[in-house]
Amino acid sequence: MAKNNFPVVYYKTAMSQNVDSLNRVAVSETTVYNGSLVTLGTMGTGAAQGMGYVFPATLTSVTDGNVNDVWMVRGPEVSKEVCGNLYDDPREFSIPAGTPFDIIRLMPGDIIHVSETTFGDNTKPSSTNKYGYADANGEWQAASTATDVTGFVAQYQGTEAIVIGQDYLPAHILEVVKNPEATIS
Repeated sequence: MAKNNFPVVYYKTAMSQNVDSLNRVAVSETTVYNGSLVTLGTMGTGAAQGMGYVFPATLTSVTDGNVNDVWMVRGPEVSKEVCGNLYDDPREFSIPAGTPFDIIRLMPGDIIHVSETTFGDNTKPSSTNKYGYADANGEWQAASTATDVTGFVAQYQGTEAIVIGQDYLPAHILEVVKNPEATIS
């Protein structure tokens, strides 16, 4: 059993698997986890200063779900510390501040498999709370309706555990419904 229970994310189908422009490298000033929802700044600025083709990422910070152009952290769950220890349990995987990581832009029609821990202490998805949107600290939030949400929204499709060794991690299948482009001012 893992001593931590960080979020675990898998693709079912995602446009980013076939379209390179939906995959980027980012860096954050805070620790992030797979499944964290982020927005991007201008390439090579902020936390990405001097890193070339790397974007500074900021965890979503709204509490009403009204955030556009959402990207999801999706790094390979192989973590190597300075002492050379390898973790093979994805529940132990986190990305320290200042470390580059992979992100994908979630597109309508993408189907992803996320552990319940992706929702933090927020409401979990279910047949009654069937919509997920971006919440504070890059976490997901489930709600019974998404009519007031103008930004990123995913819809609950079902519950299916993620098997890790002999453990069954509670998880949900979500389909992205919308992820509007950022507004240009």
